[in-house]
Amino acid sequence: TRAVTVKLDELTEQLKDFIHRIPPQVLEVIRSEGIRLSGGSTRINGISAYLMDALKIPVLSCPDYELSTVKGIKAIINSSEYSSAIQLAATEAAIMVPMIACAISLF
Repeated sequence: TRAVTVKLDELTEQLKDFIHRIPPQVLEVIRSEGIRLSGGSTRINGISAYLMDALKIPVLSCPDYELSTVKGIKAIINSSEYSSAIQLAATEAAIMVPMIACAISLF
């Protein structure tokens, strides 16, 4: 439909702007390995071909598109590189949420 096309054109332009700002070394890897689509929008018929044509970069759909975000978050949480930052953020959230709830209840 027309609404989907307009949004897809907007997304494509934003991706082009982003790609122009990527350092050449990173862009070289993206051009060789491609962009991976995930999430429900990968079910849009022809989206990979449309983006590949517009961006001149290989575009592939993740086979587990519905679970790819969750799997990525799981990998980050299980990563020793990020686990301490995640624990700190969770601790801060555990402290902040009751404070915010208390402040809201005052009004």
